Amino acid sequence: MRLKDAARRAHKIMRSRMDDQKSLDLGEALVRMAYGGTFSDEMSMVNRMLNPGLWNAALFMSRGNIANMVWDDNVVRVLRSWWPTAEIVNRDHGPAYENPLSFSWNMKIVNKTPESPRFYKTGYKRMNGTAVDMMEIVRHGYAIAPVFNGDRSEANFVQAGHIGLDFDTGDERSLLGTFSNDPLSRAIVAFGYTTPSHTPERPKSRLIIALKSPITDPLQYKELVAALQRLYPSADPAASDAARIFYGSKGCQTWSNWAVLTDEHRDRILASYREHKKDVEYRAVVNAKARERYSSNVPIHDHIGRLVDQISNAPDGERHSAAWRIGKTVGGYIAAGDLSRNEGEEYLRSGVLGMDPGANKDDHLRTAFDGLEKGLGQPVQSRGARGLNNDYICRSN
Repeated sequence: MRLKDAARRAHKIMRSRMDDQKSLDLGEALVRMAYGGTFSDEMSMVNRMLNPGLWNAALFMSRGNIANMVWDDNVVRVLRSWWPTAEIVNRDHGPAYENPLSFSWNMKIVNKTPESPRFYKTGYKRMNGTAVDMMEIVRHGYAIAPVFNGDRSEANFVQAGHIGLDFDTGDERSLLGTFSNDPLSRAIVAFGYTTPSHTPERPKSRLIIALKSPITDPLQYKELVAALQRLYPSADPAASDAARIFYGSKGCQTWSNWAVLTDEHRDRILASYREHKKDVEYRAVVNAKARERYSSNVPIHDHIGRLVDQISNAPDGERHSAAWRIGKTVGGYIAAGDLSRNEGEEYLRSGVLGMDPGANKDDHLRTAFDGLEKGLGQPVQSRGARGLNNDYICRSN
């Protein structure tokens, strides 16, 4: 059957069973459900509505035969919004299914490819929905991020209703099945999906944690990310800034769990993380006092200077990892008392400024500073303290 004939037949079926307004309302609801609220130019509404699963839902609704039926979660959501009095039975799901969630999304970035480089910063639209909406957008390949007032940047951060954790280890630690059997993940994760670079041989995935209450302070966002990364040691530590993009993955595999990180559970995670930081800071003070009794054969500033040169000289494709790695090391020396934070930041800034003119220096400097923040929780042993007893040394891990 030709598309035009199919469209006419479908429209006739709906018109025969509903009045005009209900027919229009249903069509709009079905399109919103299937495409996460998006309307792309290259696909007509008729094409979208011809999805067989959606038409089955439409026909059951038009006949009033929806009680005691088992529906897909997305269909249930639309039916409930359109026909609130219906008694609908659906698959078991958690609180994230209906928990309000605000986020931004960008249809100009599909998988990891933007229509233009400027869309890394612009083109983000706010959506007030749920984690279900977010998963549908991700499955269509569109990027998601926190909500911003203007272009994407930490300075324009408004709020975040979700946290994303990346797993790029390429082994069983990055398999969705690993998380589906993990008690912590089942308690706090809304959904997970395979990222665009995922392959069966080298699995990569992302977990999305929906928050019961949104975060409105970028520093609090970064602290919660750090606290969650401590609970997930194999998570990518670089995915921590409050302006983080999480790319969609068209046709990805998904794991739907629909849990929500409650305020009480969030506070317990943060309290544990803060106690951990106090312990790390205490050990850093002990290390620093012990280190005062020893002299250094290699001045620490000369050593740091050589380290940041590695950022300046890193080849294209390795600059991000170099900035993160050296930033984390500098943060470890700050935590150990070998240099001040201002000194460490100046070293990193000089290393990034020494990059080739074509490098995205703002992004690399932010990555270096994110690494520094991570390193502050992991004091490293300076060259001048190699002879100290292990009781006084807090090595980086």
